[in-house]
Amino acid sequence: GVVVQIVFLLTCFPETAPLDRNVDAGGNMCHGCRNPIFVVRDTARLLLRSSFIFRVTLILLFTFISSAGWQSTLVPYLTGYLGFTQRRNGQLMMASGFSVALSFIFGMKPLLARFGNIGAIRVCLALKVVYCLLCALSWSPAHIFLVHALFLGPVVLIIPIMMALQSNLVGESEQGRMLGVLAAVKILATAVGELFF
Repeated sequence: GVVVQIVFLLTCFPETAPLDRNVDAGGNMCHGCRNPIFVVRDTARLLLRSSFIFRVTLILLFTFISSAGWQSTLVPYLTGYLGFTQRRNGQLMMASGFSVALSFIFGMKPLLARFGNIGAIRVCLALKVVYCLLCALSWSPAHIFLVHALFLGPVVLIIPIMMALQSNLVGESEQGRMLGVLAAVKILATAVGELFF
């Protein structure tokens, strides 16, 4: 029974079935698909297809870099200047989690309905600037909690909005590649942010 299930899993599920490596995402024959140079060239072609896709990708890249830098510097700042303990950091994470959850449940749909994708991205970026400034100007733990509870959730909404926008800018057969590119951009930006901050 178990052997039959494993064979079925490895041969029939789309995630584990063997792939034809000579076929690209569009179903076309491709003789260099495994070549890293081909992958880089294909990715560049995808990103440079329109200046809008390229600009949105750059915004995502810099958003991820700044977020990585912010995360690297915020915890030592809170510990060193405001006396945050491990317990208080945990409480701040809970408050931040509630803010993010409430923003996703109650804020995202009205934000997109009112401003559209581009307008929602602008609003989220403006809120991110306000959030960073207010965190830097806070002089007590209570202020940090208030800033995180009010602003962190709406700030985090920028990531799914931009990723959805990016995936909608390409054809159905290229959406997986675009999401892969965005995941690579996030990893690269996080690495760069950790390196410099």
